[in-house]
Amino acid sequence: MRIVLAILVIVGIAGTLLTQRELLRLQREKPELLGSVGIIKIDWWWGCLRGIFRLGFSSAGESLPASSRWAFRLVMFTYAWLIALSLLVATGHVPRNL
Repeated sequence: MRIVLAILVIVGIAGTLLTQRELLRLQREKPELLGSVGIIKIDWWWGCLRGIFRLGFSSAGESLPASSRWAFRLVMFTYAWLIALSLLVATGHVPRNL
């Protein structure tokens, strides 16, 4: 179980770094695209996360390269498993050997 958790952490960190790089590139090259998905400022709050979701999963990000879309999807996957893990911890359903 610890190996799986370690892999998820590494994947999450890599995805976050790639997404940050892509967002900064888009802010420099295509600020209108960021505005169209609701990203006003790259601050990683709810509006920014909603925009990242739209860029990764909706038609708004179709003009982006596949690698950029996968980076955005990877960040959303990371947030999903963090929420799931938080719910497991809150309800006491986490295995003791974690």
